[in-house]
Parts: sequence; C-alpha cells; structure tokens
Amino acid sequence: MLFNPRLIVRAFVVAVLLNLVVPVFAQTAVPTLSSPLPAVALAASGGTGTVDLGAHFTLPGVSRPLMRFDTSLGAFVVELLPDVAPRHAENFAAYVQAGRYTNTMIHRAASLDGGTAPSIVQGGGYSATVPPNPVAKFSPIPLEYNRANSRGTLAAARTADINSATSEWYFNIKDNTTGLGPSNGGGYTVFGRVIGTGMVVVDQIAALRRFNAGSVFTDLPLRNYTSGDIQIANFMTINQVRAIGIQPTTTLLGAISYTAVSANPGVTTVDAVEGRTLRLRAVGAGGTVVTVTARDVNGNQTTGTVAVTVAGGLAITRQPESATVAPGGGVTLRVEAAAEAVLSYQWTKNGTALPGRTGAQLALTGLAAGDSGDYRVTVTAGGASVTSTAATLLVATPQPGRLINLAVRSRAGAGDQTLIAGFVTSGGSQAGNLRLRALGPKLSEFDVPGVLADPRLEVFRGDTVIASNDNVAAGEAASFGLAAGNLDSGLALNLTGDAYTAQVTGAAGGQGVALIEINDGAPDSADPTLPRLINVAARTAVGTGADILIAGFTINGNVPKRVLLRALGPRLTEFGVGGVLADPKLELFQGSTLIASNDDVGAADAAAAGLTVGAKDSALVVVLTPGAYTAQVSGVGGTTGVALIEVNDLP
Repeated sequence: MLFNPRLIVRAFVVAVLLNLVVPVFAQTAVPTLSSPLPAVALAASGGTGTVDLGAHFTLPGVSRPLMRFDTSLGAFVVELLPDVAPRHAENFAAYVQAGRYTNTMIHRAASLDGGTAPSIVQGGGYSATVPPNPVAKFSPIPLEYNRANSRGTLAAARTADINSATSEWYFNIKDNTTGLGPSNGGGYTVFGRVIGTGMVVVDQIAALRRFNAGSVFTDLPLRNYTSGDIQIANFMTINQVRAIGIQPTTTLLGAISYTAVSANPGVTTVDAVEGRTLRLRAVGAGGTVVTVTARDVNGNQTTGTVAVTVAGGLAITRQPESATVAPGGGVTLRVEAAAEAVLSYQWTKNGTALPGRTGAQLALTGLAAGDSGDYRVTVTAGGASVTSTAATLLVATPQPGRLINLAVRSRAGAGDQTLIAGFVTSGGSQAGNLRLRALGPKLSEFDVPGVLADPRLEVFRGDTVIASNDNVAAGEAASFGLAAGNLDSGLALNLTGDAYTAQVTGAAGGQGVALIEINDGAPDSADPTLPRLINVAARTAVGTGADILIAGFTINGNVPKRVLLRALGPRLTEFGVGGVLADPKLELFQGSTLIASNDDVGAADAAAAGLTVGAKDSALVVVLTPGAYTAQVSGVGGTTGVALIEVNDLP
C-alpha cells in the first residue's frame, strides 16, 4: 500500500513546544550481580536442584512498572514514574493494555532549538498504515508537571490546553528542561524514563532523515526513502508496547533474561531456565561450574557462577547412541561407566523398566514400530546411581538425512563488518535449487535489538557476483515468508555443485544485527541428480552479549547423522585474516538445552577437525538425531574478534 504526502489532509493540534538545550541526563540501569550465586550440592542419582536467579541479579535503581517498546529499529525499556505523575502513568498503561500502541508510528521528530538535530521524537498518535489513522483516545488527563524534561525521559504531548494530554507521548532526545518547563504554559508532564542503554535505539530513531508530508507530518522520520509515494516499510514503526517485569516469569517477559551453561555436562546439565528459576540435574559424580548470564533487551549483560558438586564416585563415560532401524532389524545400545564399586544396570523404555535388561549392553532384535521410543540406562555402584541421556530408537524405513539449512545471526555492515557465509554443494548432475534470505527488519518480530535496517544480499562464485538482491520483490515476498514492501532480501537460485559465498552488507553503509539463511530448496527430494549441501560456514566479527556468533542448522531424514562443527579463530590467520578471536568457545544447543561444548580442541576430535590437540580453536564431532540445532561462538573471558563457524556433513 502507498500514500502520497500531498494527499494527507487530516488535521491534528500538536503540543506547542519551545526550544532550549541544557546538559543531558544519562540512564545507567543495566543487569548487575547484586550478590554471589550459591553453591549447589546434588545427589548422584539424577538429583535436581534450583537457584532463584532473581534474588541475585537486579537492575539498580529500578523498582517501578516497566514497559517494553518493540520498534523497527530494535527494543528498549521504559520505567514509568507513578510517584511523579500517577494519572499519566496510569493513562499510558491503559493505552498499552488496550493494545492501542500496536503497529503505530513515530510521526514527528522535531528540533526545538533551531538546530538540525531533533530535540524530541513523538508517537502514540497514528497507526502505521496507509493512510495513517488517529489512535482512539481516552479522556484527557490534567497536567502533572513534577519533573524536568531531561534527556531520556518520556513525557505527554498536549495542545495549548494544559489539561489536554491523551494518547500522544514523546521522548526527550536533548535536555529540554527549560524549554518545556513551567515557563512554557505550565510545563509538559514527564511520566517515564528510558533505562539501560535504550537511548541508543531512540537516538537511531532521531537520526532518521525527516520529510514534510503535510498536515501534522511536517517532521516525519522515514527509513530508506527519498521521494515519491511513501510505503508502510518507510515508517518508523512501534510494533508493540507491552508491560513487563524486572524479572521474567514463565508467562511474563522481564527486563532481564537468563541463560546458563554447564562447564561439564557430564557432571551437571542445565535442565531449564524457567523465568527466574535455574533448574539443574546431576549426571555424574564430580564438580563443575554453571555460568549464568543475565541480559537486558539491549545486550548489556553480566555473569555469575554456581559451583555444583555431585556426590558419589560414579560417572557415565560413554552415553548410548540413538539409532534408526528398519522393521525386523536389530540394534545393540551400549553404555560405559566408571566407579570404584561393582556396577549394575537397569534399562528403561519411555521411563518404564525393562525386565531382565540389566547389562551394559541392550540387544534388541526383530524390531517393530512399537519398539520405537527413548531408552535410558540407570547405572548403580556403591549406593549411588546415575541415569544416562536418552537414546532415541526409531523403527522405520531408514531415510538418511542431510544438512538442509544454515542460519547465522551476527552484526553486519560494510567492509570488515560484512557478514559472510560460505556453502558447498556436491554430487548430482544438474542444478539444484537453493533459497537464501538476508533478514534485518524481520528480526524485530523476534525481539532482536539493533537490527540492520536494510540488508543487501550478494552471492559469489569465486570473485564473481552471480546474483544479488536489495529488498525482496513484492511478488516474491510471500514465498520467502516476508511481507510485500519489506526491506529484507531474498534470492531463489539454481546452482550446480560447487563452492559459493553469500555476503550481507547494509544499504547506504548501515550497520546492525542481521541473519543470513541458506536453505535447500528441495529438502525432501530423493532425486540423486540434485546437488546437496555438504558444508556450510559463516565468518563474522564476534562480540559479546547479543553480538556473539549464533548459527542454526537443520538435519532432515530419520537417521542420526555424524557432524563436525568447528569454531575457528587463530587458524584464520593462516588465510590472511586479521583481528581474529584469540580463543573461541563453541557450544551446541538443541532448543535451550546445551548438549555439547568445547574450548580448545580435544584429542578425540582434533584429527577429524584438521586441528592440533590443544589448539585454541574449538571443534566437536557429534552424532545428532534429525532436527534443529544452534551453535554459539563466543570469546573466552569476554574477548572479541573475527571467527568462523563451520558445519560439515561427515560420512
């Protein structure tokens, strides 16, 4: 849908604002470890424990109601100030609860001091539609001027009538203490403040180029627009405003979110992080450290550690492996364990003990569909017990799987900030279909902050550009899961077996978080003439918090697959790459569960990875059941630099 600025004729009386600049006001409330996390002792027999993370992490100085703004340039959090302006705080919350700020826009970015940079950005008045429609209003709220309009505060817009505030609000980009103070018709009511580093997002909004679209849109900030009809994608959109807590619950987002990783999953695994509760499960005897990371929506983070000890001298050294077996066939599941005492075993299927199955091996023959399920073994020694991870048995005609997808999320921009993904296809005698996406704005729907506003996608064979896209075509958008007019990019390509490179940059030099995705266009086809993905990799700058390197990949079929993952930093110097990540750490997740990790390649995986034992690069050789997985690369000790994540199909 389009609208022409000359056709906008709706009238609206906006606040009469004067101009003055005085020193700025900074917000500093970011996640902080307020007290050390407690040590936890677990029983060896699958014992569990919990830690209340909310009792140890906090946002200093924040105690009032919070509102999360999700915008087309990222998310940020506002603390309402009911003690300063109770009626205005209640009024704003009522609009939020009614959903009246969903899919609205910033319709004004005005300079109040005669300069070129905006003093305020204003929203809450119009929908992000063509043409824009006024937000439905509640009754006006009388003036409650009790706090200055300093930088980072949220205030109510009004007309010359001091008691006329309704739905519209504005953020103070500059310090407007004097210009919007009592001398200006009694002042303008401040009822909230941006917390953390959320002003980074608000400042990005203020930095957008402004256009005169007529009527109340004389200072309209637009994205990726120069002239002509204005599209919905050009608006600076407020996707949603919603109430959140400081701490998350199982049903409510928090200003703080948590992740946790065990340094030794063979001793203790992280069962889940549910809201503010960390749940731990004992796997084997010994000690380990669980690192908990608390993050806010803008990527600010802090960490704490939980020292965990698991009683007993018993540990599983080799877990049973999943398998797919044809009907009528057989399989033997094996476990290996170590203890000073005599070992005994009990196998279970879907939690039910299997009578007589009390050895280290479980031999199954003449299998039928009813034998499919999750098999575990509980190992007991000297009064202590430990239960293995599940080995999933599927009785069905084997359908060998393959890599069908790689998606990498990282910062992207220009030059050294370019997000680069490589992929190799092999086999077949004809061109195979691949579908690639470069996402920026789309990521805002998933609460990703600081997204790349306008990603551009290019595909190379060697040094030659063979295809490119900047803004997916309207007629193709739906096939890529995107909306018409979206600024994300997409390409459908028929490529023969070879090595290729895809690059994501920001149009007009923009920078931000982006995702590049490479998909097999015929994942379920058994046609042997089609080439298949055998290697997918991505190289980019690895930061901290929200800027670590995150790669997702998918395996199809129904047969477990052997896969090699590598996280390379120092090794890249051999190829002339500078500023590498000196010590990358590799973690592999299925859902939110960490299933494997490595920091410095070990003896078991070095040969397959082509690396030296003990090298600072990381590698994992794993057998994975079909499904979706996520690999994360971060720098040990919070270090940063360029790294490569690679997923290889192994025979």
